[in-house]
Amino acid sequence: MRVLAYRDWHTQVVWWVFRVDASTWRRFLRLVRPLMEQATLIATHDPSQDAYLLGVPEALHGTLFQQVYESIQQDEVGRLHHEYDDIEPLWHEMRARWEALQAVEFVLPTPHGDLVIGPGRPLWMGIVNLTPDSFYPGSRAPDVDQAVRLALALYQEGADIIDLGGQSTRPGSEDLSPEDEWKRVEPVLQALRPLLPIPISIDTFYARVADRAIQMGADLINDVTAGTYDPDMFRVARFHGVPIVLMHYYERIRPMPKEPVYENVTWDVVRFLRQRIEAALQAGVRLEQIVVDPGIGFGKKPEHNLQLIRHVGLLQSLGRPILVGPSRKSFMAYAHAGGPEDRLEGTLAACVWAWMAGARIFRVHDVWPLRKGLAVWLAIQRARYDPSMPWNLRGWL
Repeated sequence: MRVLAYRDWHTQVVWWVFRVDASTWRRFLRLVRPLMEQATLIATHDPSQDAYLLGVPEALHGTLFQQVYESIQQDEVGRLHHEYDDIEPLWHEMRARWEALQAVEFVLPTPHGDLVIGPGRPLWMGIVNLTPDSFYPGSRAPDVDQAVRLALALYQEGADIIDLGGQSTRPGSEDLSPEDEWKRVEPVLQALRPLLPIPISIDTFYARVADRAIQMGADLINDVTAGTYDPDMFRVARFHGVPIVLMHYYERIRPMPKEPVYENVTWDVVRFLRQRIEAALQAGVRLEQIVVDPGIGFGKKPEHNLQLIRHVGLLQSLGRPILVGPSRKSFMAYAHAGGPEDRLEGTLAACVWAWMAGARIFRVHDVWPLRKGLAVWLAIQRARYDPSMPWNLRGWL
């Protein structure tokens, strides 16, 4: 078992120190817990998996690690599997790993251009719901002309991808058949494809709908069931070689469970997505095609969604680009009153935090204001490392 520690602001890996067995891990927790009053411990019961120390403020790293280091040196844990003899080399390794994570870049090839996902380049997926009953009225486009206008408007706002969905997945909605869903998607895709120079995503859990859409010019598959609803979905992704988004959901889509139970929501999501990645690979899908999505709002209570966004950086352990879709969802009512029309500011806060934690693709209703908000954050983030600043201020800004 590796014991990994995550920084507070960015929820990135900053150090891993020990490789221990289960009994050593229990002793380690007893030793460390009194020193980590502000930290959150997340550990799996499976000794073969990783355990995580989350929420350690950056300012406490030096003090905390020095205390842990000195204590372990006096404890039998330190004589078992400790890998470091001095704190200075470890500190440099921590910094090097964190900087390497910031530079990770992914490329998703599509028929209408490569999608480059990098540390300074978020991707915006604009939502176009071809439904009369989606939870946010601003995304509803049940007729062809309305859908085309909305998609082109999102493109003008700076969307990198347009996500077309012919079926509502809001709580309480019912399944359409593949034929009925395709009746909604086909005329819009046929009209929109010649007008739109950017990739189009098809939001469906039916392999037949995905297959037809790709043949007509769609570039990505966005499957909210991660290929579990229709086992042919991976075959379609493999055959066409297009990217596929694998999203976590809780047990079932219909009906949406009202009282989902998780042992630990973030770790449960990571485990589920790791299993779905393995299933996709076994079906012949290439790793380079896969994007992961924690499934904000799908079978999760408000507190589950908040925890997921808070610790979405854990999904980086899967090694694939992270997509999040917090846009105007009801978990924001946990923090303030108001319906979907009052949740733009909350969506911005969620996107900024998710970006800090490692998410790079954002499925949203409002591309332009969110792009502006995140652009300011990116500018501030770059300014933080300005070498011309006085040394005694640099750590605070």
